[in-house]
Amino acid sequence: MILERGRLVWRFLPFLLAGLLIIACYLHFFVDVPRMIMLIKSVDPLYYSIAVIVLLLDTVFFSLAWHSILSLLSIRAPFRKTLLFVWVATFVDILIPAESVTGDISRAYLMSKETGKTERNTGKITASLVSHRMLNTVVALGSLLVGCLFFILRYEIPRDPILGMSVSNWILLVTVGSAVTLSFLLVLTLKEEITRKILNSVFKRVVFVYKGRWPLEKFKSKARIALEAFQYAITVLGRRPQA
Repeated sequence: MILERGRLVWRFLPFLLAGLLIIACYLHFFVDVPRMIMLIKSVDPLYYSIAVIVLLLDTVFFSLAWHSILSLLSIRAPFRKTLLFVWVATFVDILIPAESVTGDISRAYLMSKETGKTERNTGKITASLVSHRMLNTVVALGSLLVGCLFFILRYEIPRDPILGMSVSNWILLVTVGSAVTLSFLLVLTLKEEITRKILNSVFKRVVFVYKGRWPLEKFKSKARIALEAFQYAITVLGRRPQA
């Protein structure tokens, strides 16, 4: 167990260092650190405390939603573990910024370790993550659209001083990006044949790069079982949309 953890640390260490380097470069080149510190000192503790409480509640409800989806798929894990894995994923996302992808991979890995690393279990956990991400994206899309409409109706829209783009256009751009992501997830979820073709394409590239050094048939068999479990889990969730 200790050796396995040691190997895991060494695997993630380059990504961790790369994330820290990106954050350091961003702070150095784009952020006025002394001014930022002065602004932090001038913050009203009351509002800051409220923000912290809201952040904690947001994480708790985010974890509850995922925990509920896992329960629907008969994946049993204590809620405290689910909450812990969400916090770990958030930390990984901050250190290795990749639009929540690294965080979702972390959640999938940790939950698989907790509940059993089998292909079927991994497929169901992946389905829970995709469903959770879709739910989260729908909420974000709705919030963005309502916020954009509110700004347009109530205020004169300011323009970004650097890029010259209005705030409403920025919100619209993010909304379109979220809608495209949601559509892509829906296609992968509902069209098993498309997902299978994407997997086969990935395996062909792996064969080309590693030239037979990987046991490809073994990985393809595991991927097929995981994909079947994924599609079954999505079907189960689709039958209970009210949940």
